Amino acid sequence: LGSPRRTKMEVLPHVECGSVGKPLRIIQITDTHLFPEGVTSFKTPDMTVDMKKQGYSNKTAKDYLALLIKQVRPDVAILTGDIIDGRPFGEHKRTDWLRTFEAFIDPLVDQGIYWSFTPGLHRSPPISTDLHRS
Repeated sequence: LGSPRRTKMEVLPHVECGSVGKPLRIIQITDTHLFPEGVTSFKTPDMTVDMKKQGYSNKTAKDYLALLIKQVRPDVAILTGDIIDGRPFGEHKRTDWLRTFEAFIDPLVDQGIYWSFTPGLHRSPPISTDLHRS
């Protein structure tokens, strides 16, 4: 779990989440397809995607996350799926994708919500190793 006060991924001891007698609220966010600043398109085997035309935006993803947090009021957030850090598309420094990911999870950190992730098939090099080092 990521600490609700930090963006660094760390192994935490057993943590009590939620309230006694109330259901544990878990929110799952999947396939965010985040990209470092400056990336405006990406290529697939079949086409080139213009992110602005298609509505891709890290800000939009972050705004939706903040809205979901407000509506659901989760105790824990699990981030799953592809491209949670933008690395598969372009040559970027480790700090580029890390800033992208940290900006996205700001609403979780700001609200003190514990978080974790399970990367999807676009995960090379391993994101978990880098998050543990950050």
